Amino acid sequence: MEVSKQKQVRKKNVYSDAIIFLKSGSVNGDVSLSSKLKGFLSTVSTLGLHTALREAVRRVFGINYTWRGIEIDSTALFRLLRKLISNGYDVYEVGGEITVKTYLGEVCVEKEDWNLLLIDTIYFPELCDNMYGCGCVDNGIVIDIGAYIGDTALYFIHRGGEEGLCI
Repeated sequence: MEVSKQKQVRKKNVYSDAIIFLKSGSVNGDVSLSSKLKGFLSTVSTLGLHTALREAVRRVFGINYTWRGIEIDSTALFRLLRKLISNGYDVYEVGGEITVKTYLGEVCVEKEDWNLLLIDTIYFPELCDNMYGCGCVDNGIVIDIGAYIGDTALYFIHRGGEEGLCI
C-alpha cells in the first residue's frame, strides 16, 4: 500500500511540474531549459526536425554540418539563418556566396562575410519606412551611394523605383 501511494505522489509531482512548465515556461525557476526548448521548437517549425537535431549535435559535440550549401559552424550564424527563414526569406549558398532572397530582391555576401546580413533592412524593412519617410519613388532611378550590400536600393525599388544603381 505504501509503495502505491509513493507512485501516485510521484506521478502527481511530474504532472504538476508539466503544468507549471506549460504555464510559466520553467520548472523551479530554470529559465534556460525553457528558452532552449523554445529555441528547439522554433527551429523545428522553421527548419524541420532533422536540422534541429543536427544543430543540437553541433552544439553538444562541436560537429559542424552543411545546410543548403552553408557550413554551420557557430550559433550566431545558425540563429541568423533561422531568423531569415522565419521571416519568409529563402537562404542558400551558390558559388561561395550566401544569397538571401527577400520580397525586395536578392542580397548576396561572401560566405566569410555572413555577419553583413545582420542589418535592419533585411530583418525589419518597416524600419526603412521610418528612416526615409517616403512611400513611393514613382518609377524613378534609385542611386545608392555607399551601397553596402544593396539592401537600401532594393527597398526603394520595392517602393516604386524603376531601377537601382549601387555605387
